[in-house]
Order: sequence, then structure tokens, then C-alpha cells
Amino acid sequence: MIQTEIYNNGPVEVSYQVYDDFYHYKSGVYYTDFGDKPSGHAVKIIGWGTEKKVDYWLVANSWSTTFGENGFFKIRRGTNECGIEENVVAGLPKSSGNIIGGFIAFLALIFYYMF
Repeated sequence: MIQTEIYNNGPVEVSYQVYDDFYHYKSGVYYTDFGDKPSGHAVKIIGWGTEKKVDYWLVANSWSTTFGENGFFKIRRGTNECGIEENVVAGLPKSSGNIIGGFIAFLALIFYYMF
């Protein structure tokens, strides 16, 4: 479902738990052993892939290009690593000019997430 959203409409915003070992990420596909002191962070998933038979999300971070792989990181996909697949937010696609239709779609999205 996340892949479909990215494919059809572009990147999605997500929040996830950051563990101490994440601050030392340099490259490769990240996964954690659930170390100490988790905190939260929000990032943008921009794509996906597979590296050495491990599926991953390609993520844009906001900590500058000195972090990870020029400001990006890969995190294990399909395992809800650090809760990254739990809290996903996507924007509404641009309306085709039908304001009423766009408003109804917006309301439907709100009700979907509320109930």
C-alpha cells in the first residue's frame, strides 16, 4: 500500500522510533536490535529497493547531507522496522478542477482516519 501511494502520488511522510545505533548509520540497510533511549523522528520515504536480498525503504532524512548516504538512508522494508510502516501520511492528489469532488475526497480521507 505504501509502495502504491509513492508510485502513484510521490513521497510519503512517516514517523518512526530512533534508537541510539541509528546515529552511527553510514550505509547499507539499517535495522536495529532495539538499543537504549528511543526517540521519535519524522522523515520522507521516497522509494524502495532490494540490497543483498534485503528489501528496504529509501528515506530522505533532514539531518544534512553529512548523515548516512548523502542525507538518505535505507531501512528494512516489510518488517515495520522501528515502527516506520505504522504512521504514514500522504497528501491528496491535485484535483482535476472539480472543487466539490476534491472536497468530498478530502472529507472521505478524514473520516477514514478518524473511524
